[in-house]
Amino acid sequence: MSEHIDIHAWVGLMLKKNFTIQWEDEDDSPKPAENKIDQNDEFSALLQQNPLKNHQDEYEVGQKVDTIIISTDSPHNVLVELDPQTTGVVEKAQLIDDSTGELTYQSGDRVTLYIIKTHDGDLQLSPSLDKSLQAIEDLQTAFDNQLPVKGKVVKENKAGFEVSIFGKTAFCPVSQMDTRYIDNKSLFIDQEFEFVLTKFDASGKNIVISRAKLLNRIAQDRVKELQSQLDSDIILTGKVREIREFGAFIDIGGVDGLLPLGELGYGRNINIHDLLDVNDEVRVKVLDISNKDGKHRITLSLKSLETDPWMVFTDNFSENETYSGKVTKVEKFGAFVELTPGIEGLVHISEMSWEKRILHPNEVLSTGDQVKVRILSYNLENKKISLSLREIEEDPWHQLSDRLESNQTYSGKVQKLKSFGALIELLPGVVGLLPMGTMKQVFGETYRKHCSPPKAIDVTISRIDEEERKISLSLPALAKDDEKWDRQPTREWAESEQIPMKQTQKMTAFGKLLADKLEQENQKNKKG
Repeated sequence: MSEHIDIHAWVGLMLKKNFTIQWEDEDDSPKPAENKIDQNDEFSALLQQNPLKNHQDEYEVGQKVDTIIISTDSPHNVLVELDPQTTGVVEKAQLIDDSTGELTYQSGDRVTLYIIKTHDGDLQLSPSLDKSLQAIEDLQTAFDNQLPVKGKVVKENKAGFEVSIFGKTAFCPVSQMDTRYIDNKSLFIDQEFEFVLTKFDASGKNIVISRAKLLNRIAQDRVKELQSQLDSDIILTGKVREIREFGAFIDIGGVDGLLPLGELGYGRNINIHDLLDVNDEVRVKVLDISNKDGKHRITLSLKSLETDPWMVFTDNFSENETYSGKVTKVEKFGAFVELTPGIEGLVHISEMSWEKRILHPNEVLSTGDQVKVRILSYNLENKKISLSLREIEEDPWHQLSDRLESNQTYSGKVQKLKSFGALIELLPGVVGLLPMGTMKQVFGETYRKHCSPPKAIDVTISRIDEEERKISLSLPALAKDDEKWDRQPTREWAESEQIPMKQTQKMTAFGKLLADKLEQENQKNKKG
């Protein structure tokens, strides 16, 4: 088939289609339908061979044209008519009102546009010639050189976001909007960010962009910069991005650093939420940059910016002085008390009470208790402090001889009954031991009835050892004169125990004494 059509045939056909000429003798009866179809088919065939299809050759790039909007149904483009035989498209984003975000045109509206490109029989138009041409050129340059470009997130879709860049609509997959997981896409709408182009064609119709790729690039550059400065102290101002149970992530200029719980301060058990909130600005020191599995980890510190409290310990604390503190931890051997953040001492279980024997520190203290303690000693090199609770009060054993004397009888309260004897409290914090043998000598097997807590009992002090903090006790009955003994109970005790009077070698010293007394009584009775 010839490349060019017969112009005479073309003109004849156009005349037949567009003009109605009736001759006087022309038959007005309807023509057969098939004849009309044949003419249309002939017109369509000729139109397909027309080298001036859509009159595209009549238009040039840069030409200003008046158009009529035909359709706005496409999500990205608006279809316009230049003339009855020629159509073109303009990006919908270029006809959107920036203040309202809405399309300001509808079908049938007239709009003046500029032709910015012809491609495969299509005309691309724009309301601004200079801006559109420059946009295509700038985007091509940015794509070729992977330069960052600024764009505004217009809306979200199922797979990601639509972003307006230089008046063009670009697509950013949701996975490429950030280096972290996104659980709320709406937070990005109407925000401006920088992106790099990952896909671009000269028509400007297929633009794919990534923010994550740019963020990773920025992070890598930032890590390299920090690594080069590690020989000196690096102190930065960052923003708290996220708080977790193990610490906080701090944005330090395009890269995240981890602030562990242990680097919040010198104190023990610091509550991170008492110190930090998301978006807080904080000054931090870079401690270390490590690389694991191709990923960098930056460790930050707040504590390193504070003065070590141990360096100024002697300015604030002295031995044999009393201070307020907080119990931070209770162990079976004692309790740790914080005097100031970063300064802790140990109250040993033996330093908790004068008055009673403590089996476990939790009998006296609990974590969080506010207490007063006395510093007994400290070791700055090992960062250890020995504390006391009981030294706050006067030692009840101090000058005990002014209050208690040997060979004197006092009333005491039974604290505990053990297999070796009874512990008798004579004064608050002063306890003596009444041996089991002594109790049995006087009370026999009924000693539990007389010497069980919390009974009060009269005892005689046999010996006081203030240095060893020990008092030996006896019972007043054993200190009486022989003639003053109540003989009948003694006889009853011996008989009830069925002790043979002559088997003294198998008796205790007291049993032997009792047997001897009974024998003497028997001899007197016989003589009498």
